Amino acid sequence: MSSKKHFAQVAGLFYPGDEESLRDTVKGYLDHAASSGGGEGRLKALIAPHAGYVYSGACAAKAYAQIQGESFDRVVVFGPTHRVYFKGFSIYAEGVFETPLGEIPIDEEFCSQLVHLKLPTQFFPAAYQQEHSIEVHLPFLQVALQNNFRLVPVLIGDVSAEMMEEFALALREILEEDGCKTLVVASTDFSHFLSAQKANDLDNRGRELIVQKDADALLEANHHNETSLCGIHPVYTLMKLYPEIRPEFLAYSHSGEVSGDHQSVVGYMAFRLCG
Repeated sequence: MSSKKHFAQVAGLFYPGDEESLRDTVKGYLDHAASSGGGEGRLKALIAPHAGYVYSGACAAKAYAQIQGESFDRVVVFGPTHRVYFKGFSIYAEGVFETPLGEIPIDEEFCSQLVHLKLPTQFFPAAYQQEHSIEVHLPFLQVALQNNFRLVPVLIGDVSAEMMEEFALALREILEEDGCKTLVVASTDFSHFLSAQKANDLDNRGRELIVQKDADALLEANHHNETSLCGIHPVYTLMKLYPEIRPEFLAYSHSGEVSGDHQSVVGYMAFRLCG
């Protein structure tokens, strides 16, 4: 394994920066987010938010409560990029990711297969600096899975619908061939800085299209501001990866429920995909 290490970028900002506080915080959220029971078939994927835990932790826990007591060989996390523009898919392909809860090894063999696809897949190091969209999921994964998994961190930049579908089809083929038990996580928040009522309207539209399995209509609605997912590309790619699975809604909340400011909120949702 490579000695390359990706250090936590937002520890102490988006979530507690010391091990004991972070573990207690995540366990607290999970304890209050009892799983609603298994869906039909095997759990394959989650959609969960990536904001600071004080705002989105309870909603994220509704997703991660689904995997407590489960085991996965690897976890693929699709995240949007917030700070660095690039085209294509950035695969962090070697070394480890570190959080205050310890190191998570990269699934280097699997990532190497993705990097060598005949698609715009490569490693953009700058995209991971100060980026939180993958990192905030990791402590939940570490606690729920007892740090027993390999990670595939994928940031999705400027891509077309056709490129995302091609990537999803190629990824599915690799997953089916290697037979490892894999969880896929799509990282997204929903409406940003709207009134609670307006956010609720747009977020309900996004929810409706997700549970209808209509990835193309969701992408179109997002482009026309009829819904608002910052992680539209991760969610679209996930839905194209498992187009036959109907995502099951788990939870909705917004930041105003914590801050008290209902004039400018960020929306959060959690879903699971079983099949």
